Amino acid sequence: MNLNIRYGAGVGIVVCLAGSALFLLPRQSEPAVIVPHTVSNVPPSVPQPEKSQKLAVDNAVHLSGTITPAAQASLGVVQPGRITAVLVRSGANVAAGETVIQIDPSISGSQETQAVAGTAAARAQLVLSLDGLRAAHIKSEGDVEQAMQSLAQARSALRQADEGVSAAETQQQAELVGAQVNVSKAALGVTQAKQALQALEKIAAVGGASVMDVAGAKDQYSSAKQDLRAAQAQLQALNAGNKSGSPFRIAHAIQLQQQARQGVAAATKGLRLAQQGAAVAKDAAQAQVAAALAGVAQARAGQSSATAAAAMNEIVSPIAGVVTSIAVHVGEIAQPGMALATVVATGNPGAEALAPARDLPRLHVGAVAYVDVAGFKPVRAVVSWISPVASPDGRDFRVKFSLVNAPSHLPPALGAEITVD
Repeated sequence: MNLNIRYGAGVGIVVCLAGSALFLLPRQSEPAVIVPHTVSNVPPSVPQPEKSQKLAVDNAVHLSGTITPAAQASLGVVQPGRITAVLVRSGANVAAGETVIQIDPSISGSQETQAVAGTAAARAQLVLSLDGLRAAHIKSEGDVEQAMQSLAQARSALRQADEGVSAAETQQQAELVGAQVNVSKAALGVTQAKQALQALEKIAAVGGASVMDVAGAKDQYSSAKQDLRAAQAQLQALNAGNKSGSPFRIAHAIQLQQQARQGVAAATKGLRLAQQGAAVAKDAAQAQVAAALAGVAQARAGQSSATAAAAMNEIVSPIAGVVTSIAVHVGEIAQPGMALATVVATGNPGAEALAPARDLPRLHVGAVAYVDVAGFKPVRAVVSWISPVASPDGRDFRVKFSLVNAPSHLPPALGAEITVD
């Protein structure tokens, strides 16, 4: 920077030389880069600058940059809406929370009403699905309990059938033994009756027995033979059986036993099917509950979005600053993603510039700098950030500066000359 020196009236060449020497004097409380300021009453004798101080001045980095705002907000909508009012103009100052643009509330209000109704319907569906889940549990448990009872009855019937087979076999054996005893007794009776008849006939032949006695002996012999035939018929009936050769009583008991076993198998299968059906029914009911819960969550999210959209019928500035642009007019339809207005904060601005790669070794975070904007006094600054990545062409690196005690009315986007110590 050039040091402007005002010459007093009557001061000669010696004063000029003294002023030049003052330009090169080392300064104890200021950085090597000299900020332009007005000097008056320059002392006639100023010592020459040291060599190291001269190198510091020569090593200053000079950059061309711009003033950047501390914050910037782009105002928009989340859903289409018709602009009903634009309350500010470009260049106007706005406070944080101040309404900038108004949107027709009819669309968002209708959507919010529909969203509320959708949430109520989703909750009603959830209640129905929970009732269905409880009903599925009750019915499934009832079906399983009934199947278990049927299996228990079938197993009891099988035990009775097994006992019936044993009883039939025992009874068959006892009756068979009795029939065999009866046949033996009847055969013995026949033999005895025959012997008595033969003996009586011999006696009658010699006149020792009457005709009546012989006839009575014949009747007894005939009766004995009938008893033998009856006993033999009974024994034959007991030994008679089905095609497999089993006696009828035992065959019938075995048939009942097989039917009981089939009943147990059917009841076991029925219990398994009831358990599987209960699991399927419970899973289906649980899936309906999960779907209903998801529907409620989705409906609530839609209601929240609709409520948020309704709340955005008045578009407000989130920051205090200046409206730099208004991109819509009354009656137009605002679309999501469209910047309707831009607000730039005016307080605590910063600065940034592109530093050539050759100057990067002489820059570091915390380095002192001075920012010179036309129409304003130079402002002290500090390097706050240096981009670790170069520009696409690899020639420059972006550098940001924090301004110290910058004027609150310093407009953003102004060009600035920046000198880094």
